[in-house]
Amino acid sequence: MLKLDTAASTLSLFIVYISLPFSPILVDGIIDSENKQHYHTDVNFFKCFINAITETSSQTDDDIWREIFITEKTFKAFAYRQLPIWFAVPGTVQAVRDLGFDVFDDIINHSYDNEQSEDKRLSMVVNELNSFCNRYPIYELKNIRDRLWKRITNNSNLLTELAMKHSQRKHKHILELIDGV
Repeated sequence: MLKLDTAASTLSLFIVYISLPFSPILVDGIIDSENKQHYHTDVNFFKCFINAITETSSQTDDDIWREIFITEKTFKAFAYRQLPIWFAVPGTVQAVRDLGFDVFDDIINHSYDNEQSEDKRLSMVVNELNSFCNRYPIYELKNIRDRLWKRITNNSNLLTELAMKHSQRKHKHILELIDGV
């Protein structure tokens, strides 16, 4: 049995393992600009059904946030109409639910979100990814996506709505700052 020291390495190894029949896959190419980091041009990336998100926050890394910090990594899953599963600090999934997003609890077991041990939580995430692959053969994923499409679209619409509200709030704050000068 292979034991890796870091959680990210284990998750990456798992993702490589499940994609071996389709390898090699080059999704992003060389990322040499901020623009390339956030805008994907390979349509295969958008065809992914599950997005295994490794959020920025980490419990054990002293140089990184140790609390819930939801980034573009999470929001890309909804923008790209994918089902999310997270490796992040405990409570992240609940925080996303609290924003109003459907995290597809009937399809993905997010019980790992309550686990305080980072190593055990990682194991639970990898086990859930394995379980998902065993429960849903690849040839059934299109039918499942079709069945879930309304919910997937609702998430995408909610993301657009939240982004618009954020933009309006930001604009309002800028005007208040200008008026205060």
